[in-house]
Amino acid sequence: EAAYQLAVAHEMGFGVKHSPLAAFVLYKNLSRAGHVGAMYDYGRFLYQGLGPVLDEDAGMSMFKEAAYEGYVPAQVAYGFGLENGGNRYKDYYTPLWWYERAMSQGYPDGFYHTARVYREGKIVGRNTSEALKLYRKAADMGVLDATFELGLMYKHGAGEGQEDIEKAVNLFMKAAKGGHPGAMYNLGKCYMEGKGVQQDHSEALWWFVQCGYRPRDFFLSNSSKSFQLSS
Repeated sequence: EAAYQLAVAHEMGFGVKHSPLAAFVLYKNLSRAGHVGAMYDYGRFLYQGLGPVLDEDAGMSMFKEAAYEGYVPAQVAYGFGLENGGNRYKDYYTPLWWYERAMSQGYPDGFYHTARVYREGKIVGRNTSEALKLYRKAADMGVLDATFELGLMYKHGAGEGQEDIEKAVNLFMKAAKGGHPGAMYNLGKCYMEGKGVQQDHSEALWWFVQCGYRPRDFFLSNSSKSFQLSS
């Protein structure tokens, strides 16, 4: 376990030199020794190319092994890989099954991805009421993506049949303060258009800048003047 903690420390740069390569080697060796957490992390490095090698197929193999061993983060990662891998990967269970399995163990991202599947309606039939319920649970657990998606549902009336822009703004604000770029942008749009909040172009511009958005023309209220922002 000490070796695993050292690998994490190298990846994060906590107390030791930040070295993705050292983390990669340690995760690899530990995964071969049967450490389930290291299997997941080694798979993550392979799948995302965080170390010296980018190999999605090998990464998925590690996710699968750890998922079947019951490692919950790997179950979500494996489900996501199945969902986005087209026909490249085959498994007896569907991505939704893996998300729901993680959700049944209380894993926040399990709630989020299950909600997303029900909202998108690609794997199973669309069920916005179930998506809304699960997004709420994930948001309560601190999943910023869920808080943001919940805000979008309220903004567009896709949850309970009616728009609730004020509730949407509150959710965007919560996610934006947590660093979610999409929430920052949508919050800026709400301030710019005066939807759910008092119109405030200065506040809108501030949130746009935070998320890296640079509108080419930003019109001042009650004025024909505009100024250019760098794109």
